[in-house]
Amino acid sequence: MIFIAQEALASPISHTWVHATVRVENEWKKGGTGFLVIRKLGKKQGKVFLVTNKHVIHPDPESREKAQYLTLFLNVRETDGAVAGKTFQVPLHEDDRKLWREHPNPHVDVLAVDITSLINSQPNLENRGADYSLFATPQVLKEENITEGEEVFVLGYPLGLFHPRVHSPLVRQGIVASKIGERIQVRFRSSSGGPQRVKIPGFLIDAHVIPGSSGSPVVLKPIIGRKVQDKIEMGTATPYLLGIVSATETAAIRMEGSAFATLAGLGIVFDTSTIQETIELFF
Repeated sequence: MIFIAQEALASPISHTWVHATVRVENEWKKGGTGFLVIRKLGKKQGKVFLVTNKHVIHPDPESREKAQYLTLFLNVRETDGAVAGKTFQVPLHEDDRKLWREHPNPHVDVLAVDITSLINSQPNLENRGADYSLFATPQVLKEENITEGEEVFVLGYPLGLFHPRVHSPLVRQGIVASKIGERIQVRFRSSSGGPQRVKIPGFLIDAHVIPGSSGSPVVLKPIIGRKVQDKIEMGTATPYLLGIVSATETAAIRMEGSAFATLAGLGIVFDTSTIQETIELFF
């Protein structure tokens, strides 16, 4: 009789993106989602970044510059082996040096914070970062034939929900709703004005995205037997990162002469190139 280890039966995201995704709260007590990315500096060295949205720190650029810290909800392994959730305050400045960078395009809602010092100071952290090898670059999109209609997982903390004992994210699913790897036109609301139509490097997902999902990683669902080009992929499927959730689209509903906004279920996602471009601003 052959016994198969439980780890081998687990979904590939259970030991990758579940551990990389964290709940984020700004100093105004507004919550969102983020995820950890490792940027390698050699075979044995690297820096760890928290990737989230600009608006998770604060929607207003001036207020964002004045922000002093973020609170991260992480998991640690206790001396008795049990895993417990703990909160950590992460400074956004150190010795007058800013520890975060935001994408230079004002319409691209992506931001990264260098949290390497925190990670190095907490050897018992259960949270782990994912590296660039899991990013769905244009080459990966082409080679893996990733298109609209693909099934995806969205990990995060919608409505601020999470487990009371540990701070693991909720895992929800949906599909890629628009062409991926190209620009798409979406509504963008600036901090100083009303909504406008802008083109962004991203795509839409149909995943019932709701508030609290801002900053969530969107991951290709690792399906064994998925058709890639003219072949059926039968090996271990890779949970590629497709992008980061920024906002949810709303639709106007009219009832008895009045109109109100309701969630359309569509999420605006910035692709992985915007994440890499933001992290590389540190180097």
